[in-house]
Amino acid sequence: MALALLLALRGAVGIGLVELQLGALSGAGWRAEGVHLHIDWHEDAGSRFKLTVGHWQLPGTPFPLQNTEIDCSQGRMSDDLLECSQGKLTLSTPLFENDSFPIRFRWNAPSGEFALELDGAKLAGGQVELKLNGTASDWSLALAARSLDLARLDSLVRKLGAEIPSLNPKGRLDVSFTLEGGSELRQAAWQSRLRRIAFSDAAGTLAGEGVEGAWSGSLSSSGGGYRGESRLSLDNGALLTPWFFLQPAGKGVSASARFSFDSPLKRLQLHSFRYHHPDVIELDASGRFRQGDEVAVESLTLSSGEFPLAALYEQYLRPVQSNAELERLYPEGRARVSLSMGQQTALELELKSARLSQGGSAAGAADENISVTGLNGRIHWSSDAGVKHRSSISWQSGRLLRRLPFGAGEAEFTLAGDELKLTHALTLPILDGSLHAERFALTQSESGNKLLFQGYLTPISMKRISTEFGWPPLAGQLSAMIPGVAMEGDALKMRGVALIRMFDGNLLVKNLVLGDLFGALPTLEADVEVKSIDLETLTSTFAFGKITGRLGGKVENLRMEAWRPVSFDAVFATPADDEGSHRISQQAVDNISNLGGVGISGALSRSFLRFFEEFSYDKLGISCRLHDGVCDMGGIEPAGAGYYLVKGGGLPRIDIVGFNRSTDWRVLIEKLKQISEGGTPVIE
Repeated sequence: MALALLLALRGAVGIGLVELQLGALSGAGWRAEGVHLHIDWHEDAGSRFKLTVGHWQLPGTPFPLQNTEIDCSQGRMSDDLLECSQGKLTLSTPLFENDSFPIRFRWNAPSGEFALELDGAKLAGGQVELKLNGTASDWSLALAARSLDLARLDSLVRKLGAEIPSLNPKGRLDVSFTLEGGSELRQAAWQSRLRRIAFSDAAGTLAGEGVEGAWSGSLSSSGGGYRGESRLSLDNGALLTPWFFLQPAGKGVSASARFSFDSPLKRLQLHSFRYHHPDVIELDASGRFRQGDEVAVESLTLSSGEFPLAALYEQYLRPVQSNAELERLYPEGRARVSLSMGQQTALELELKSARLSQGGSAAGAADENISVTGLNGRIHWSSDAGVKHRSSISWQSGRLLRRLPFGAGEAEFTLAGDELKLTHALTLPILDGSLHAERFALTQSESGNKLLFQGYLTPISMKRISTEFGWPPLAGQLSAMIPGVAMEGDALKMRGVALIRMFDGNLLVKNLVLGDLFGALPTLEADVEVKSIDLETLTSTFAFGKITGRLGGKVENLRMEAWRPVSFDAVFATPADDEGSHRISQQAVDNISNLGGVGISGALSRSFLRFFEEFSYDKLGISCRLHDGVCDMGGIEPAGAGYYLVKGGGLPRIDIVGFNRSTDWRVLIEKLKQISEGGTPVIE
């Protein structure tokens, strides 16, 4: 009103200079104090005016603007027009780092048209340019900010009262955007450039280093909401999250999307989404989301093109693995994946000529815990335990527990909820036999993994087994009935007793527990009962020398680490009910004697004994308690200062007495290896 009066008086009486003290002005949500207006009219040279506001509180700002001044050195003022073609804005605010910068504006009163240009403002270590024009019902805004320092910008945003995650950002950002609208926003577009961005949360689970890329997009109003598209490209740097790791390495990883949402931002429709990582993976997706206390997925479909397993695992998954077993997982071949989410979640994985190994190294190694080659098939999983689609997977060959090779096969199963279950019996060829799985189920729960297994092992040549494990060559066959196996946590526990037939006798395995099977140090604990082993079959295997008769015994508290014994309590002896022939050869006598610091006694001199190829014995036996790398040895009964290893009977009679009470386990094993190879142990 005052300005209108001044303009009218100027026209009537020719006023040239005006000083106006307005005191305080206020409106809806704003208040200005200490308002001072200075106007100097010049008809030919234009007008000069200066507006000063001592204290200005604007809506939506957490702090007032202090000592604000607009000094227009070249302008025009009339009944219809207020224009400043050359002016300077001075203000004191934590928002900008300089106190004054150029400003230009124009306002046409009858039409309501306005224009504002501001440049040279220093913000967060960079510079900002702003252009605003139009009318209240049809306006546009363009803002460009160059080389913003993210550390300073983060501090500034916090001063403005915004609650944002603490990520300690660094680097520079270039950003520009345009807005168009009236009473509401009609459309928007933006472009930004990321320059050597780094950030990290307090826990270190979310981090970035040297990130370079660009983000652009646009929005337009549509049906009471907005439609838009966006594109993000990353060229260099590294990103770490709890779920994946990403290192573009100059390959131009990109993500683009088309979307729409309602104006309250309660529902988001993802019309299309594409993620592209050259030579690694491509993903396409669409879906609907709802905003509440948390973002909820109403529906989502996602599918990939065919991708290389090794590249995906190396690029995205291995760096975030905290599980040592998964860190040593090496997949190869190709795969395809699809995912759908809604009332239930379903996942499908297709494998093509894949290989999977755990342990060893990327190049492959003899210490692989497990490896499978020639994997092909489709795996279906549903979150609904009642929806069970059949999955099938085949393979060409593989290796278990580092040493046991197995042949081609196929498994049919269902994978639903937290359970994997065989639908048909599975036959797994192992060496010259096979493992038959009649029942197999694996369930995951909060208390850990649970496994149920029931099956049997058809005869496998002991010679083949000993070759694979690097043992002395063994004769006979290995077969077993496996009444049941359960998994609790990382340990496999056998239920009941497993029967193993070998050397024409039986081994009963009880209390079997296998731990950390796919770790660096797999363990085995068990109790073993030996029944009626044929000694002639056993000794002929090792070039030990011939012994006839039967052998029984037990191994209690057996513990193996990395498939090597570290402790046990073993006793072996001739069974009391063995009524067969008991004969022992001269070679066997020599080998038994050399194993334990042995003395040989009898009615005949040793020089005479050498003329006999075989001797008769009543009973034989040995015991060993292994602990701390030492074997505490014993025999079937005391013999003076020693113990009987062989007690003679009949003619020619021979007794073998042991005197060594303790021996180094490694030395004992080395002697056995020499014997098995037909040599004579070296006694030191």
